[in-house]
Amino acid sequence: MAPNAAAEVFADVASANWHATAALAGQHAPDALLIDVGSTTADLIPIVAGRPAAAGYSDAERLETGELVYTGIVRTPVIALADHAPFGGRRTRLMTETFSHMADVYRILGLLPEGADQQASGDRKGKSVAESETRLARIVGRDREENRGLGAAGGPLRRGAAAAAARRRHPAEPVRSHQGRRSSRAAPAPWARASPRGSGGRPSRW
Repeated sequence: MAPNAAAEVFADVASANWHATAALAGQHAPDALLIDVGSTTADLIPIVAGRPAAAGYSDAERLETGELVYTGIVRTPVIALADHAPFGGRRTRLMTETFSHMADVYRILGLLPEGADQQASGDRKGKSVAESETRLARIVGRDREENRGLGAAGGPLRRGAAAAAARRRHPAEPVRSHQGRRSSRAAPAPWARASPRGSGGRPSRW
């Protein structure tokens, strides 16, 4: 395509990296469901006869059909995935704030691949496990020190982090095409086992 013609067809290629990924995957798995989980979003792309078979194409259409899910392993605020979590054996509401993100959760659980978190933290401070615990504690109105001595297996913050991660395995919902037809396909939970884009590895456990 000539450079001077590109502007006329920008809508056909804008935000279409998912289509290229699915087309390449289709050469190796002609009938499959590609789940591409990144730092911010998850793409759910059916592949039929070696070709992408998504009901939507643009970001707006795929948000409508459920094929683009704005939750990832780094930038997603914890509050976007759950409104409550266990702490010290009791159920507590979460603050509707962006103190902590899913990178903190997976860092605490030891599941965040090296180099996956390239964004600033919620409080613009460091990215150690201790600092992640401090941010996550704020979501339940606590100080990090309150995590100590409140049970085994890393304390309630670690168990709360595990609960937040588990919330990503939500039940499947019917996929609706952008023409308004309800599809018989069910969108699987976007938090199936998958390597984060660009991580170069797969979490050892989920």
